[in-house]
Amino acid sequence: MTNFWTNNNMLAKKLEKFGFEPKEATLYLALLELGEGNIKELSLKSGLKRTTVYHVLDSLKEKGLVSQSLKGHSARYVAEEPNAIGGHLFEQQKLFQKTLPELLSITNTLQKKPKVKFFEGMEGIREVYNMELEHKDSELLRWWSGEYDVLKDDYMANYYMPERIKRKIWVRSIAPDNAFIRKQKSTDERFLRKIRIAKLNLLDQELEITLFGKDKVAIKSFVDNFALLIESVALFKTLKGIFELQWMSLEDNKYQENDSQIN
Repeated sequence: MTNFWTNNNMLAKKLEKFGFEPKEATLYLALLELGEGNIKELSLKSGLKRTTVYHVLDSLKEKGLVSQSLKGHSARYVAEEPNAIGGHLFEQQKLFQKTLPELLSITNTLQKKPKVKFFEGMEGIREVYNMELEHKDSELLRWWSGEYDVLKDDYMANYYMPERIKRKIWVRSIAPDNAFIRKQKSTDERFLRKIRIAKLNLLDQELEITLFGKDKVAIKSFVDNFALLIESVALFKTLKGIFELQWMSLEDNKYQENDSQIN
């Protein structure tokens, strides 16, 4: 028993990498060393219980790695040559190739499901803004509340805005009608921005919603200090359609106010 385990433990581990269960590997190696054996002999050689040996032999026979014969009234078992393992692996490979398209179809289905990521605090909100900057030479579509001042630092003016302009990322924003927004609108062209104002405060909103890339919807709350990033082609296309309809319905009025470098 000791010699068997000492000599074959590493080999059994290698067989497990070829798809053998641990007990299958143990019994197959024991049978190889015996050349031929009955249940009792196999149990003694492998260290497995007799009832276990029966079950494992059935599994090895299904894989074509063990054959059975009768000598008198006793069943004898013989391990097939190790080359048979290669044949078994070849059959598994063929089965895998047939099954692969079905597995990929499941993956494609999963990929179509929305992915939602939660970002906490102002640092998390900045992280989502940074993601918007990854799409160079693109366009952002934004329902804007104009609440950037709650970031309480120079992130927007000293980093986000310069980077957005440097990367030639235009933004179209639909925003509520107030003095702050009108001041921003007066500098649209300079800051690669187009703002259309929803009059009569129809956009009394606390959330900022931005569409970017081809499937990303960013929702930022400056009241509760969190951001959500949803990756969904269906949601993106639906919201983009709503944005474009609303954009076309709003007048492109010009305002002349003092310069500002927000957004």
